Amino acid sequence: LFNEAGNYDESLKILTSRRFHVWEGGEGLLAPFVDALLLRGLNELAAKAFGAAQKDFETALTYPENLQAGRPGDAGMEPKVRYCLAQCRKAQGDDAGCTAELKNALKGWVTPGEMNYYRFRALTELGRPVEAAAQLEELKKGIAALEKPQPRVIDAYAKFGGENTSAERVGYRTAQALYLRGLAALAEGWPVEARDLFGQALKKRPSMIWAKAMLGGC
Repeated sequence: LFNEAGNYDESLKILTSRRFHVWEGGEGLLAPFVDALLLRGLNELAAKAFGAAQKDFETALTYPENLQAGRPGDAGMEPKVRYCLAQCRKAQGDDAGCTAELKNALKGWVTPGEMNYYRFRALTELGRPVEAAAQLEELKKGIAALEKPQPRVIDAYAKFGGENTSAERVGYRTAQALYLRGLAALAEGWPVEARDLFGQALKKRPSMIWAKAMLGGC
């Protein structure tokens, strides 16, 4: 809730001051931890507080023990973090550091979706348009997967309600597809269309903080 309200300091006070225990079927807290650091870092970057922004971006690459967060088998959210870190280094005139982070954003595998957008941006800035175009195609595969009708399945955790219910999952997929469509529109140079898509995503799911952040940056 603090993240959704843009109060990243309060969010991080909670996330760094106690130990959390992830239960079976529950989601870990690495995502809101990374979100808070990245969004606060982007605000700091906009304010030219480069040292603070770099520290937040670098911390977003960690896997805190108190959150019981382990490094995933794929690249996780690292492409997004590395791209933000590259922009921070670029703003400080560190071209070599920027290039290194753009290349780091390409390491590891990712499932088709949001991370392909940041790899598209990284490859575009590295002057590798053919590879960038392939990342855009992967992003579009992620959109298609979200919009594909899902088979009816029995979910053992649905009895707990919340995000485990069928209606919530459908709502999430619809909003996420709109968000990814907005990213694809940005990648293809259509900012007006992107704004509309991010706005639609937020109407479907007001808690989508990255749709809100991208809407503000279009």
